Amino acid sequence: MSATNNFILDYHIVYAGCLVFLIVKHAGHVLGIDGWAEKQAFFRTHPGLKPLVA
Repeated sequence: MSATNNFILDYHIVYAGCLVFLIVKHAGHVLGIDGWAEKQAFFRTHPGLKPLVA
């Protein structure tokens, strides 16, 4: 029996969906680096980058 991938739902699509879910839920903001990075002067002086960490 050989391991074959489904051509419609590849594991890359599943991983991408999980990553999008974590981004939407701001998972890194609570226990990740986002909370720390948001407090840095670089993001305060460049407000256009705020959506990346907030």
